[in-house]
Amino acid sequence: MLSCAHAPDPLVTSGQSLHLAADEFVTTARLMDSLVTSHAVTWSQYEAWRAFGTRWQLAYPLAVDAWGIAVRTADVAAQQSAAATISAPAAHQA
Repeated sequence: MLSCAHAPDPLVTSGQSLHLAADEFVTTARLMDSLVTSHAVTWSQYEAWRAFGTRWQLAYPLAVDAWGIAVRTADVAAQQSAAATISAPAAHQA
């Protein structure tokens, strides 16, 4: 993750949020894998998770890139783009 030393407070917070979101995604993925293996969730439920996970894995690096650009440039437009990109994965959850 990029350094937050010179980032405005909202960007520091969003950077930390990105890191936490990645940790939660990995934890949830492991849980869903174990739940489908133990038949605690149906294959249909797991497929919905996998579809979300695929979209999330595509969007997450873009969110990190947008966040990094906003930090480096301190550009208001870049900050708005970062905020939109960061919120995109959760907004598309199945």
